[in-house]
Amino acid sequence: MTVTGNAFCLRRLTFSAGRGLSASPRIEGSTGAGRHGLSATHPTKAINPPAKNTPPIRRTHIFIGRINTLIANQRIPDAKTSFSTPIIDNSHTTARKFLFQNVSKTHPKRIPRKHCNKPTLDSPSSSPFILPKAPTPTATATALIQASRELTAALAPLRFALPVTHLYSPLIYARNLHETYLATYGRSRKRVVFLGMNPGPWGMAQNGVPFGEVASVRDWMGLSGEVDQPTAAHPKRPITGLACTRSEVSGRRLWGLMADRFDTAKAFFAHHFVVNYCPLVFMEESGRNATPDKLPAPQRQPLEAACDQHLRHVIGILKPQRVVGVGKFAEKCARRALGQEKAPLITSVLHPSPASPAANRGWAQAATQQLIKTGVWDT
Repeated sequence: MTVTGNAFCLRRLTFSAGRGLSASPRIEGSTGAGRHGLSATHPTKAINPPAKNTPPIRRTHIFIGRINTLIANQRIPDAKTSFSTPIIDNSHTTARKFLFQNVSKTHPKRIPRKHCNKPTLDSPSSSPFILPKAPTPTATATALIQASRELTAALAPLRFALPVTHLYSPLIYARNLHETYLATYGRSRKRVVFLGMNPGPWGMAQNGVPFGEVASVRDWMGLSGEVDQPTAAHPKRPITGLACTRSEVSGRRLWGLMADRFDTAKAFFAHHFVVNYCPLVFMEESGRNATPDKLPAPQRQPLEAACDQHLRHVIGILKPQRVVGVGKFAEKCARRALGQEKAPLITSVLHPSPASPAANRGWAQAATQQLIKTGVWDT
């Protein structure tokens, strides 16, 4: 791709430097070499950097040459994202938009790193996908991400018989968004860890976030990211990520309580965290959700061994004072995995599932009373 300069473009560039310009030469050279003095292997670095007293017109040529090289290598950032994507618009409008948005705040020798890299992760089930913009993980968040990947690898060989016909693993196809959740909110040790059972079809199955009611994940937590597709999707349980219009009732109740009590996600996650014991979604032929406790013992035992190990790892990283099982099954799993030494730290609250008559009579109030009674919350 070649960018042809014009008087308007060059005047705009030199005007920002406080100089005028009367000519508009043609800019050529898609490789960035030649008269722009650019390295073919490092397109953002000049072979012979311009001297400080270089005339304004020549410095403008060099800067446009660098931009021209980025364009030729298809590294102009998409306006909708913070990472680089291939160019599909070859018009001069795309080049001008990039120049005018960035020239006033970008030093000629300092093309931002985010414009030159395209970070990806290898997905076991599909081609690599692009990571969303997320904070740089802390040591704690990095450890959580590593633990999540180890759990994914441990579960990969497992197979399940009827009545399970479809198996979803959000830690694979929604790893992008799941690890954004860990990097954003798992940045430090926590006082309380809430433990769920396994993903619901319209929550974590859609986006990789525990109890992942879409509105809460997108609007309250402020998370975004790409979601791939499971290897074999059930026709009645499509995966649409944050575009999902179905509501996860358990997630809506859980995150609704936290939003009411703590107002912001930042305030809640300062001392709390939420994880699931098992990250897999089990579905029957009808699309009905099957829970891990209903699996036959020969299939359940290796699953529990991997999930117990992961839970011990997470608790060792976050070092909470209390572990709260969301439902009795999660409490039972925590007691088995963590042993008698951690038993005094473990308690539970009523599960917010709509299948529970007690939860349907006012889950938020009942859960709040339980958490205050067990000393997890004050008042």
